[in-house]
Amino acid sequence: MRNILVCILLFPVLLFASTTRIWELKSQQDFLAGELKNISVSAEGEVRLSSEMKLLCETDELFLWSLTQDKAKNIYVGSGNEGKVFKVDRKGKIDLLYDSEEVGIQSLVLDKNNNLFAGTSPNGIIYKIDRKGKATEFFKTEDHYVWSLLFDRYGYLYAATGDRGKIYKIDKNGEGTIWYDSDEPHITHLILHDRNFYAGSSGNGLVYKISQNAEGRVIYDCDEEEIAAMVVDRKGVVYVGANPSEKKGMPSIYKIDSTGVASILWTVPDSLILSMELGSDGSLILGTGSKGNLYQLTENGDVTFLNRCEEKEILSILKSKEEIIFSTGNSGRVYLLSKGYSRSGETISKPYDTKTVSRWGKIDWDAALPAGTDMEFTTRTGNSESIDNTWSGWSSRYKKGESVKSPSARFIQWKAMLSSNGKKTAVLDRVSIAYLQTNLKPIINYIKIDNSGDNEEPFQQKNLEKGIKKIVWEAVDENGDSLIFNLYFKGEDEKNWKLFKEKLTESEYPLDTNFFPDGKYRIKVTASDIPSNPVNLAQKAEKISEVFQIDNTPPDVKISKIKKMDGDIFLIEATISDRGSIIKSCEYSINAGIWQVLAPKDNIFDSKEEKFSFKIDLSGRKGENLLVIKGEDLFDNKSSAKKIIK
Repeated sequence: MRNILVCILLFPVLLFASTTRIWELKSQQDFLAGELKNISVSAEGEVRLSSEMKLLCETDELFLWSLTQDKAKNIYVGSGNEGKVFKVDRKGKIDLLYDSEEVGIQSLVLDKNNNLFAGTSPNGIIYKIDRKGKATEFFKTEDHYVWSLLFDRYGYLYAATGDRGKIYKIDKNGEGTIWYDSDEPHITHLILHDRNFYAGSSGNGLVYKISQNAEGRVIYDCDEEEIAAMVVDRKGVVYVGANPSEKKGMPSIYKIDSTGVASILWTVPDSLILSMELGSDGSLILGTGSKGNLYQLTENGDVTFLNRCEEKEILSILKSKEEIIFSTGNSGRVYLLSKGYSRSGETISKPYDTKTVSRWGKIDWDAALPAGTDMEFTTRTGNSESIDNTWSGWSSRYKKGESVKSPSARFIQWKAMLSSNGKKTAVLDRVSIAYLQTNLKPIINYIKIDNSGDNEEPFQQKNLEKGIKKIVWEAVDENGDSLIFNLYFKGEDEKNWKLFKEKLTESEYPLDTNFFPDGKYRIKVTASDIPSNPVNLAQKAEKISEVFQIDNTPPDVKISKIKKMDGDIFLIEATISDRGSIIKSCEYSINAGIWQVLAPKDNIFDSKEEKFSFKIDLSGRKGENLLVIKGEDLFDNKSSAKKIIK
């Protein structure tokens, strides 16, 4: 509580930057990042009330895996983990039709006489259930899962199974054989169009086209491992929903045209594709998990977010002209999504981080409000990333273009509440909030200077002339303000800083040390945000470098002794000294010949003065001979001395 009070007391004296910033949301991605309830978002980013989502029935089952519907519009639901079949009428009255001994009812299909067939797991049994709920074992596969069931026009039942990847063909008497045997572990989906079957697999994510004569070929090999959903439209275009294995990318929707050409229609941002069906207008209706999102996808790839359910998993979708029917997992429920609009809904934005305490300007939006509809905006603010009890409450309703009433803070969130008369809906296109950040001081993270001669690894000095040291620094401004820099220098034994370069906009500068006496120095960099702020609100930061050395003076080379020994052998003694830095190398040459490396008497270059003693053999060299000794200090300054030896 004390910390909160201190913050409140400080707010009146905060200096706010002069640059107004705008937080704006207008795309589908912007709006989907927030919380949505009974809200639909189009591909163009239009936010409106969704079709009315009505809970038709709920069960005690964990999963409702499968759905089908008879001509009287009764819905049949297959469950797990108790393996039950329910019948649900148009009013939502639910009756237990059959309680099997299996764990899951994975697939359901009706024949022409309204007999229901249920494919199960883990024993791969297909049950035939009449209208009164009397069930008989119709066919037992040799597999564990019956993933998909369909009838052809001749009344044969086809069953796609796993975990041996077979398709069975079963006659009306329950006599069946393996019709197609794949190399995949699972055939997850089976659909029929124009006398051709299309099958999807799990294992390698293959899509098969199979003739009535059971001649099959792979028409597409998806990048993902599992075909999770398949439908075919009237034109013979096959749509495939494919899931990758765990942590290997995102699911994809593929479009395979009648010639077999495939393309990715959409990469799904959710974790799993669980169900897919064709809508009455030919668009795809897609159900996903882990967020329980329902999408609509056109053949051109335009995606509309339809709604979100709290159960997080949309396991099955049923085709209907008047509405979308779907079942869920992690609470087994059945919902209807009708054509009329929900009476109310809301969208709450993701909290927006302005990076520092900010003062709010006006909230504005673009929206259409047909007669009988309404839209209400409120805001709340806080200084913690997670919304907790330290945040302000929701404000009162805003008028368009009104200043935000919530307290100054770092984070802000808005809520839009939409209402309708069921026939028309309000439509939101854009929301924006203006704000001014607290003007924070710039931060200078580091200063780097070429440290040749300081026994450290030199900063990169490529392509620079001798005597030029490159100064590089890094500065940031959390307000995003433009910065200018001033550079100062000071000798190690001096008191006052001297300005030598001002109003730089780049964060590097080549320092010409030829204008400086040898010695040790420091550099100070100041950063100011005055280009983005008035003088009285501008902030400044500074940082001082480590000590660096300037040494442009070459060492002193002295040949102190030349003594003839036996024959033409001469003993040479020399001294190399430097005022600024240690000696790093020494070489000698006779008569402009090859340079020979010398080591000091103690065999290590570690001092500003080094002594050398060595012998040369001048046998066969009559007359005068020129001896040159060259020394170099740590800053690449070079000097030499010469002597004539006879």
